Amino acid sequence: YENEKQHLGWHADDSPSQDTNHPIAVVSFGADRMIYIKEQSYKGEIPDTDKYILGDNTLFIMPARMQETHFHKIPKGDKPCGGRISLTFRKFIG
Repeated sequence: YENEKQHLGWHADDSPSQDTNHPIAVVSFGADRMIYIKEQSYKGEIPDTDKYILGDNTLFIMPARMQETHFHKIPKGDKPCGGRISLTFRKFIG
């Protein structure tokens, strides 16, 4: 992500070759950004309890099977920020 304008919309990491019995780990480097989580059927405003900061040198874990019931997104930022690198780790089925 180069700046606050780059974002990722609502989605689930649901590749057919991904092993859903294992968590997904996200490691972030650089500018702070938010990640929002919601149940797939939820249509309302996202409560603050489902908004998390992905700070520099942080690890965010999405539990096993979460992708089957929830979506997540990286929203556009509301103030200028620098770049961010996000590394995502998953287990794939052999």
